[in-house]
Amino acid sequence: MQYSQTLWMTLLGSLLCMMNSCATFGAMEDLGNGFLHHGIATPVSHPRGIVATVDGEGRNVVLVWLFDRRGGYALLAIDAETGRSIEYPMPFNPRGDCPYASILSSRNKFYTHFASHFVEFDPEKHAFTFYHATAPQMAMSMTEDDNGIIWSATYPQCGVVSFNPKTREFVDYGHIYKQNWREYPRYIALDDTGWVYIGIGYTATQIVAFNPKSKEVRPMIPESERVKGMAYVVRDVNGKVYGHAGSDVWYEFYRGEKRRIEKPKRINAKRIIAGSQGLFHRQFPDGKRVKVCDLINRVLVVEDPKTGKSKRVTFDYSSEGAHIMGLAVAPNGTICGGTAFPMRFFSYDPKADRWVNRPCYGQWNTVARQGDRFFVGGYGGGFLLEWDPSRKWVPTKKGSKESNPRFLTQCTPVINHGLDSLLPFFVGTHLRDGSHSK
Repeated sequence: MQYSQTLWMTLLGSLLCMMNSCATFGAMEDLGNGFLHHGIATPVSHPRGIVATVDGEGRNVVLVWLFDRRGGYALLAIDAETGRSIEYPMPFNPRGDCPYASILSSRNKFYTHFASHFVEFDPEKHAFTFYHATAPQMAMSMTEDDNGIIWSATYPQCGVVSFNPKTREFVDYGHIYKQNWREYPRYIALDDTGWVYIGIGYTATQIVAFNPKSKEVRPMIPESERVKGMAYVVRDVNGKVYGHAGSDVWYEFYRGEKRRIEKPKRINAKRIIAGSQGLFHRQFPDGKRVKVCDLINRVLVVEDPKTGKSKRVTFDYSSEGAHIMGLAVAPNGTICGGTAFPMRFFSYDPKADRWVNRPCYGQWNTVARQGDRFFVGGYGGGFLLEWDPSRKWVPTKKGSKESNPRFLTQCTPVINHGLDSLLPFFVGTHLRDGSHSK
């Protein structure tokens, strides 16, 4: 998804990021020819996968995929003892894309796959050690097989790639299961014979079995059982794969075949440190755990379960700021709007050169003023908020009349993802999202 950074700004690194809700004075700069440089609305980045591991000297480090308006622009390595941080720019152009899946392998390499590139980072060498262009576009799931080979399944047409860290062999199998809609292959697992199983959603669930040697593709779920939602697969320590296609019907998969079974009482999942963009692997090899990794306040807290003590360090990183989703002049004369990843409200007072930045409800996709009120249309659920700038800010809660902004309504399922405009009228407010309206 591409976003627009509607305000052209940069700012001193400490602006707005030292508190969850703060007001600061800007650093307005005259650029000449009538242009003024006011700052970044939300000068922080968003994590797209966090893992705790060790570097080549045995020091505990935290690795974070960084995401700002440019996309996934760098990997951040933070020393857990000192807070010393180093940024490693991505070895390819992110083109606005970012990680949706990553994996920390058994060989202590950190992988992701986005912007049609597969990439390996080696924390022991403090360097990217491999990357390769692929068929579009980004991994929605990644895993490691019994031979240490890394696999990924990609959006939008179920692409598959593999990388052997030992031999350095990279294979792009292309899109193996095409549909006339965009597929989210959110789960991938291999049995101990080498068959690959991929759980797909959301338009119509499916589990695809793939034989890398013969390139054979077998859809495992009959059309009558496909539903809206997400299919699920998981590797068991017994070498087999288990899953379902979004219903109560479970299957055991092995050697490219399926067997219908009762819902397992327990699955002994093979330990693989992998996940979506929300991956947060907290435990270091020595047993210490990451308690907090806060990119907004630039704080890392690590706890030692053996002693019960925690250590807090600060760190730093560069950022060009979060995506500005929309802005408008509020009734009090300030310029206000919302950013995405992280989801924040911002307000800039041009007269005082003063910024306010705080957490907000959801993703503010579009904003508009009507009279003495400021309205917000957002994701998810197609919600509508009403803000009165003359009153104290009170965090939004559904059903709370005291909230300011106040939650008015939502339009799901007619509108869910992104409102593209709010059109104020003298009576009421019209919400529009493509051809749907409410």
